[in-house]
Amino acid sequence: MKKLLSFSSILLIISSLFFNCKKDKDDDNTGLLLGLIALQSACLQGEINEDRVIEEGECTLSGTVVVKNNATLTIRPGAVIKGEEGSVLFILPGSKIIAEGTINKPIVFTSSKPVGQRRPGDWGGVIIIGRAPIENRSDAPQTEGVTKFPYGTDNVPDDNSGILKYVRIEFAGYAYAAGDEYNSLTLYAVGSGTTIENVQSHFGYDDSIELFGGRVDVKNFLSTGCGDDDVDVDEGYVGTIQNVLAYRYRNSDGATFSDDPRAFELDGAKKDQGGFSTGGSNKGASSITIRNFTMIGLGTAGVVVTGVVRDCARVILENGDLISIRSAVVQTNPNPLNIRVVPTESDSAGEGGDCNNSPQNSLTISPPSTYQTSTSEYVTTAWKKENKETPPVFNTEKIKAFPNGQNWTEGWTIWRND
Repeated sequence: MKKLLSFSSILLIISSLFFNCKKDKDDDNTGLLLGLIALQSACLQGEINEDRVIEEGECTLSGTVVVKNNATLTIRPGAVIKGEEGSVLFILPGSKIIAEGTINKPIVFTSSKPVGQRRPGDWGGVIIIGRAPIENRSDAPQTEGVTKFPYGTDNVPDDNSGILKYVRIEFAGYAYAAGDEYNSLTLYAVGSGTTIENVQSHFGYDDSIELFGGRVDVKNFLSTGCGDDDVDVDEGYVGTIQNVLAYRYRNSDGATFSDDPRAFELDGAKKDQGGFSTGGSNKGASSITIRNFTMIGLGTAGVVVTGVVRDCARVILENGDLISIRSAVVQTNPNPLNIRVVPTESDSAGEGGDCNNSPQNSLTISPPSTYQTSTSEYVTTAWKKENKETPPVFNTEKIKAFPNGQNWTEGWTIWRND
């Protein structure tokens, strides 16, 4: 495996050489300094066709970076990847990303702008493309974004695209076209052999996480300051997303909302050809289990925390609350839901009917007004921009995203809004 020195180490070596050079009127160190600057910008750039290691320290992500040719990109604990404007990281099928941080040394993908000037949409995000099944469709789907890649052509349910663990993705969601933005984390056809655990998407301009098909499970996912959907699922995803906490920020705190932000947007398939999928290699509609979730809305009026289920999806919601905070009142749904949205008989979904044309194919999940309680039962002290570094104080026994009252967000997450 090819191993690269961290930028800070190289800087120390070159600086030592530079300042120990004999200076006279013929000395010109401009080339050395320009080379140093170029070295920094080239940390992650262009195509990566062989194994690469990014050590602890800062690294700049420039342009569209593509890991391909079965290469593995390994990122050490404590590394900080700073995305320049419009930059984005793709992991293509067969390649892997191994980004396994720790509580004390999380791996951070963030904006290249200075702290205090960072905003949602400063850079693109992290996009992983695997080889697991998606819905059964006759076209050749391509990824969103400026540079497009095919996906969904393989059928390997347990495909392994690597590890994201103790990872933060901050200030992503760059708008590559009017009305179209990257997500903070996008998973296309990612297989169950992949580990997605203890991941935070923070102040993203679009969705915090979106899954297009695939079979990967997600555990301990934190969505903070999201601009659109906290969890978005499409195209025949089959899996479990468990221990999910969402916490919305207000417009006055720097959050930027879409015209329809939701906690969950859960889609099945444009055409449920082949019938409803129960897992494995079947290519049908989505079968989604979301377990242990607390979705807290702190937006201005009109920003509600709800969910929508569409397109023949089957959704099981277990042990969760959808909380919309208005003044001192919480509206919540304390009951588990088991939902299967089916088309009308005339659509004949099992025979290739178009699920989108059925009025029965959309169901909105909304907190009922009949169940109310005090906000302090969930958040005893809200986050305040006057004290940016301090997270909100949760009643851990009440937060269903914390099984057994364990706050898994402590020690590695970020809460400041800039």
